[in-house]
Amino acid sequence: MTSTDELPLYFRSEMVFPAKIGLAKDLESRFSTAANKKMRIQRSRALGRYFNSFQYHQAILQCGNRMDLDLIVSGPVSSDERAHSWRTLFDLKQRKEGQ
Repeated sequence: MTSTDELPLYFRSEMVFPAKIGLAKDLESRFSTAANKKMRIQRSRALGRYFNSFQYHQAILQCGNRMDLDLIVSGPVSSDERAHSWRTLFDLKQRKEGQ
């Protein structure tokens, strides 16, 4: 991948959406020919930061559906997933206030 234009729509959107379960595997299969071990590790770390971000957990609470790489609905966000994001946001806020 040489430019942001090559990124899937999911990552070019100005909005943050809950990701399809398995989105990381979809990303790996889409770009596997150009990925070496170092790139896979970097991608994994970047996705980890993204999926643990305040904005991502807010999206889980606010959106009803998960989206795939092409911004096609792939399924609903469950109540358990919302509860997990709520707890995560609470923990993130507590950590920030404790600094």
